Amino acid sequence: MDTVRPDRLQGEPLRTAVLCGLLVAIEGIDTYGISYIAPLIGAAAHIPPQRMGLVFAATIVSSLVGALGLAPLADRVGRRRVLLLSGCVSGLGTLLTPFAHGAVVLAVLRFLVGLGLGTTLPVAVALAVEHAPPARRALLGTLMNVSVVVGSILVGFGVALIVPAWGWQALMFSGGAVSLAAVGLAWRYLRESPQLQGAAPACAKAAVPSGLLRDGHAASTLLLMVQLALGYLVINFAVYWQPTLILSLGHSIRFASTFGASTQVLALVTGSLAGWLMDRHGSGRVLLSGCALSASMFVAAWPLNQGLLQPALYLLGMSLLSASVAGTLAYMSGIYPATLRATALGWVTGLARLPGAGGGTIVGGWIVAAGWSINVILLDMGIAVALSGLALAAVVWLQRSNGSAMLARPAA
Repeated sequence: MDTVRPDRLQGEPLRTAVLCGLLVAIEGIDTYGISYIAPLIGAAAHIPPQRMGLVFAATIVSSLVGALGLAPLADRVGRRRVLLLSGCVSGLGTLLTPFAHGAVVLAVLRFLVGLGLGTTLPVAVALAVEHAPPARRALLGTLMNVSVVVGSILVGFGVALIVPAWGWQALMFSGGAVSLAAVGLAWRYLRESPQLQGAAPACAKAAVPSGLLRDGHAASTLLLMVQLALGYLVINFAVYWQPTLILSLGHSIRFASTFGASTQVLALVTGSLAGWLMDRHGSGRVLLSGCALSASMFVAAWPLNQGLLQPALYLLGMSLLSASVAGTLAYMSGIYPATLRATALGWVTGLARLPGAGGGTIVGGWIVAAGWSINVILLDMGIAVALSGLALAAVVWLQRSNGSAMLARPAA
């Protein structure tokens, strides 16, 4: 039988965190792997950047469907069942991608992959937080989101190793197979949330989107959507179009994938540090500092044209932004009650991805085709992150005024 100290990760809380993190990381592999090989797929299928942007957008739209339609089911039928279903769907989508011919079929398969990501992330955050010791909730909630970054890191290095030797098809085959294997592990070892056991009828009644606009949640819900939308706008532009921009400058795909993986490594480090600090110094203070520093890095990099300082500031700004977005989901898990938690995480992140991530992919295609300079793009990134920080500051102020956020202050 597992024995767990209140302030320490071990036993079932640790096992749940590892399995949930694994499922989210696999979603990162399935979702973002295509960004590195998009020029190869586009060239093979004669798909221009503008139409590849629409293919990317299919992933965003389906992640919205998963977040709004499937993630809330976790408040009704349980977290575990929904996680297993979403993992199977996205794994199959990735496994079948090499058989796609043309933009339409590719968009359909990417729709399945996005469906898994939109469902898995909010449900995994909810399940990990509900199993976690109180003093580790912010850390684990943040690490669940950062696990997407782990997947991006793995697929970045995987591209550098696999694609030159065996082609982009091998990357998709291996990603899909690993995804289905992870689902098998979760089916065997993952347990349901202790806060939902024996409470299914109450959850089914409470898990309605209108609950996000009642009991003092309305303003915070809308502001969080704005904050995350702006963050997703910058992150998804970088994730999907950064490799293409680097290739357009004359670098190899190996360099592009390694640079992208380096960005994600820094995001993993800063995200883990942010979660640790949130449990000790308060979520609001740490998240706002991260947004401010991120915006400062982008603006400082804007006028630079030569040397290593501009890419260094860009890498730091992206890592701080990723940490702030990851920490926001952990912060949200303390704002909403357990019977509404997966619904809240799904709807807020899902609706934020529609304008944010969708804009980052579709508009990104137009920006790349128009040949915008790196300097202009960096300045726009800094402005978007600064506006995101203002929305988050309003949420923090509201929660401190209401005194309702579990993670607003350091855990006891």
